[in-house]
Amino acid sequence: MLSPDGRLARRLEHRLVPFVFAGVSIAHPKLFADTPDGPFSLNRVWDRAIEAKRLYGVRHDGIWMHVGSPDALERAECVLSGEDA
Repeated sequence: MLSPDGRLARRLEHRLVPFVFAGVSIAHPKLFADTPDGPFSLNRVWDRAIEAKRLYGVRHDGIWMHVGSPDALERAECVLSGEDA
């Protein structure tokens, strides 16, 4: 959930929210103190930030494009360059 001041909180069970985490983040290295060696869920880091009331988000109302494949990247480049207007 995104509060008016941008603070994030976990979504309550069975509650719909109009946002999605896009995987883009800026995190201070202190958030990773005492995390396991090797792979682990970033939910540990985000939960720590939520507990400290330090997790914020920004609503993006502009264009969002998936660029997870060469074809999608080419399409995004065309859109951004105005070739696809």
